[in-house]
Amino acid sequence: MCFLVVFIVLAIFQPASAQERQHPKLGFYLEVPVYYNTYGGDFDGEHFFDSGTEFIMVPDPESNYGFGIIVGRRRPNFSAEVGYVQIRHDYTYLDHNEKMTLSLFLLNSKFYATKNKVIQPYFLSEFAIAYLKVKDGALTVNPPIVFRDTSFLGLTLGAGAGLSLQPIPEVSLHAGVIFSWLTFGSVNVGGERHRLDALNSFSFNFRAGLRYTF
Repeated sequence: MCFLVVFIVLAIFQPASAQERQHPKLGFYLEVPVYYNTYGGDFDGEHFFDSGTEFIMVPDPESNYGFGIIVGRRRPNFSAEVGYVQIRHDYTYLDHNEKMTLSLFLLNSKFYATKNKVIQPYFLSEFAIAYLKVKDGALTVNPPIVFRDTSFLGLTLGAGAGLSLQPIPEVSLHAGVIFSWLTFGSVNVGGERHRLDALNSFSFNFRAGLRYTF
């Protein structure tokens, strides 16, 4: 949110002559992304899956920030990128509290509404392979009752919009909001993978980043 406020202020007070002479450098870039993820849908911290040998919890995660690395290529009105982001969350399940880690292997694209401007609105599409590691995310059915870690495998699809700030041609800052669908199709417990009928999250999330173009 702070990124967006800064962008709006700079856009209002940016002289027109500066906007005309500034433009983004084209080519390959390296970016440090900041992701803020929330969860909705099935992630309520109340229901579970029964594998026959374990009760697999569906956590209720707290929202949190995560960081990673992205490489991509900028064209006049388009950019494509691949990358990795990791986000750590605290979660609850009834009165059980622990931690989980979401890893996203990204394939993103941005479509810019303008070019040769300091401030550039864009539309964002996001695809990622999602890997969720949940500490003590399952309980054995039969005694002795013990906790086991779980790992979910799935994907996420998202679409959104934002603003990109280009203070100099090589450097840009961007921030936006995206609506994400996160879904998992299988879970691994104790080395055995189980298919899931459905485990979905629908939520609005925040995306930002600092980019350097070579």
